[in-house]
Amino acid sequence: MGSSTADDGTRDPHRVRLFAEGVPTAETPAEAATRQSVGGENDSPSRQLARFVVDTAENSATGMRVRVIYRRDRYLRGSDHISFLREGWPAGRFTEPNAPGTPKGAVIVTSNLTNDTTLRWQRGDEPDLAGYEVLWRETTAAEWQRVIPVGDVTEVTIDLSKDNVFFGVRAVGRDGHRSPVAFPRPGS
Repeated sequence: MGSSTADDGTRDPHRVRLFAEGVPTAETPAEAATRQSVGGENDSPSRQLARFVVDTAENSATGMRVRVIYRRDRYLRGSDHISFLREGWPAGRFTEPNAPGTPKGAVIVTSNLTNDTTLRWQRGDEPDLAGYEVLWRETTAAEWQRVIPVGDVTEVTIDLSKDNVFFGVRAVGRDGHRSPVAFPRPGS
């Protein structure tokens, strides 16, 4: 989830978007034939999951409102839920429209033998983007252990060996909200 504050300063912590695909990503030809014969384009497992989320989340105790978007994800974006869809699991992406997005094109430079680590990524175009943070953790750790604020840059070199730890990069909005972490791919 991202920020609940819009560009104009309006706060809405009780609304969220949920992207849910129609035609399943992992649909087999036999499943496609069945779907086409019964007109089930709007009844995929992911859409059923989205309907369940709406039924569960929208109540007087939470005050939440879920806006289901009938797409797999936002334009020019992709999230972790797509890997679940490819494996045939129902999945959706929760987000809201005003937060900084996950950095795109994240690369950990592996073209030279060095004892430090250089990371690169593409700068997002969100109007509330303040900068970025590099995160790292031991290879045996399940959660990020350290956060290094690096500012509004698209490349940074950290005095820590890429061979010893895992790295990630995330965006930070002016209001302090943070994006999901991008796990960099090896590159140059």
